[in-house]
Amino acid sequence: MAMQAVIMAGGAGMRLRPMTCDCPKPLVPLCGAPVMDYALRLLARYGYDHATATLCYRPQDIKSAFGEGRHGVTLRYSEEKTPLGTAGSVLHALEGDADTVLVLSGDGLTGCDLSDALRFHQRVGAAATLVLKSVDIPLAYGVVVTDERGRILRFIEKPDWSRVVSSQVNTGVYLLEREALALIPKDRPFDFGRELFPLMLQKGMPLYGYPTRAYWCDVGDPAALLRAQGDLLSGRAGIEPADRGARPQGAEISPDSYVAGDAIIAPGAQLRGACVLSGARVGAETVLEGAILCPGASVGQGAQLLPGSILGAGARTGDFSRLNAGAALWPGVGLPDYAVCAERVMQSQAAINVADSRAHCASPAQMAWLAGAFAGALPAREVAVMYQGMDNAAYHLLLGALAAYGVQRVWALGRGSLGMLSYAAQSLRADGAILAGQEEICLLNGSGLPLSDRQSAAVEQAAQRQELPPSQSDPGAVRAHHAVRGAYLAALARRFHALRGKRVALICKDRFLRALARDALRLAGHEVSSDAEITFSLTESQARVLPRERMLTEEEQWLLCARALSLHGGAVYDTQDYGLPELLPCDEGPDCRLQRRILGDGVARLLLLMTLFERETVEQAVAALPALTRRTADIPCDMRDKGRVLSALRERGTLREQGGILSQDARGRTVIRPDAALPLIHVAACARDAENAQELCDLFSADIKRLLQNSFEG
Repeated sequence: MAMQAVIMAGGAGMRLRPMTCDCPKPLVPLCGAPVMDYALRLLARYGYDHATATLCYRPQDIKSAFGEGRHGVTLRYSEEKTPLGTAGSVLHALEGDADTVLVLSGDGLTGCDLSDALRFHQRVGAAATLVLKSVDIPLAYGVVVTDERGRILRFIEKPDWSRVVSSQVNTGVYLLEREALALIPKDRPFDFGRELFPLMLQKGMPLYGYPTRAYWCDVGDPAALLRAQGDLLSGRAGIEPADRGARPQGAEISPDSYVAGDAIIAPGAQLRGACVLSGARVGAETVLEGAILCPGASVGQGAQLLPGSILGAGARTGDFSRLNAGAALWPGVGLPDYAVCAERVMQSQAAINVADSRAHCASPAQMAWLAGAFAGALPAREVAVMYQGMDNAAYHLLLGALAAYGVQRVWALGRGSLGMLSYAAQSLRADGAILAGQEEICLLNGSGLPLSDRQSAAVEQAAQRQELPPSQSDPGAVRAHHAVRGAYLAALARRFHALRGKRVALICKDRFLRALARDALRLAGHEVSSDAEITFSLTESQARVLPRERMLTEEEQWLLCARALSLHGGAVYDTQDYGLPELLPCDEGPDCRLQRRILGDGVARLLLLMTLFERETVEQAVAALPALTRRTADIPCDMRDKGRVLSALRERGTLREQGGILSQDARGRTVIRPDAALPLIHVAACARDAENAQELCDLFSADIKRLLQNSFEG
């Protein structure tokens, strides 16, 4: 069998900055050797004497460092003139025909048994095999779901906790056959995780995962680098470090710290889990805790560097200065005596988090930064922007930021509501939309819906990693468009025009939204009056009917909308996982997207319900609803245990596209979903009666607690 080995070494290492400001990611030092050196040693151990390295970022640096090869492995280089993606770069690197190709990441540290992986690959007849590793916290990786034979069933790329159903992650070590390589196009960028492997899954090709118990660490950020360093020095990795470092007398240096042989450490210095690279200097009585000093950096006397802090090459701090956790100085930057640094150069101090398509922004600069990340991550050529409330300063800031980051057309829509913006995104055929508040913005995709989990994660990661579009300021990109309100109201009136108008009372705190709903009702043929037979409570995303007799449950409020949709002549989708047989499964088709837009817009939802109450009284409509009871429970669960728990429960149900596991039997339907941010697993059981709903909820809650107890005892 003809074999070729390819090392992917084109990464720029944005998350490792400032370490990678002046060197490519594969050359980042790890215990006295570039991290890619460990990949060559692994190849040599398993009999590979030739490899090709794919290069893109600072290719000459890697060529100079490795020359013709090391450790008995001859190196050839394949340089990308334009980025080809991970799969595209490997295809470009191949020499002639190959039956099997081994792919390694130039920034991964592993002791994987490559021979055993190859035997597995051949035994199962795989077109492609991914080496998998079980980890405690899989959020930063591509989670892989397999059956008992190792055949891959599903990929979940960089999930939040609500979508973690397995603890197995993709290590970036692959074995590929010709039929897999044949799917990679030669004329455009193509990625393994996002494109090739999902395509193979779609085509039903034999795609397998080989689980390794060997050590693996993705050296993708400073914390991972220090973790790998400690694992090498302690022996936990089972891999011999290239160099164990120096131990200068008079300094207190922990076993998991590395000090280059030519670094200078003054007496009294304390190093705990630190990394001090070639030519760096550490002053007397200085404390370095989980900190990294790049080549030539220097720390003054009595200074303190807290966990996650980094000094770039040649950077320096004065005497008695302090770098707080996560702070960093880019190459050549200096800090005076007694100064305190709490930020990373050219990055905002506060982290940007995108949850449920909403992001809180601590400063105007952070809001502009997030707008650029949004435009780049979607990507978005046209973006619609609105503001709510009375303060429109954030609105004008976003318009300018989007234009500066190269958005070709920025629609300035003025003041509006979330429903208006959703309608505008669709009608203008924009790629995305932003609703600006004073300190918070809401992000929508081109369908006028909240961002998916993947889109939200992509925007957040782009902001955190500085992956912003290049500045291409075009003042002409901003276009005012003030006809949205009238068009939105007219569209609602056409869709939900009344055959017999009714009098409606509204309870709404937002004066703008109340006026918008009043005009919508009047155009549709209804009358707003305080003396009315039907009363609604209205918010931007909800319209709740308030009967005189009793308060309706959330389930009943939603089922009223479903009944109205059904009588209105449309298909009704089960976006709440209630499991009623008359509802269609939720999908990404246009009808389901339209339903989600209507039910997520308070004003549209109000008019929809009025089409129901034209035909029936509220009491009649409620009486006609199907019997449905929902019971919920929240189970405390350490973040590290979520993947294992959901993996153990997989045989009890099916994986949901929205995250979590769905189980259904004659009694009802249960959804088990990890919380995206909190250490909780949510259980929601729906049944025709309260007894079955409670029984299902209690059953799955007990199973989860038992799994957690067994994990704790183990």
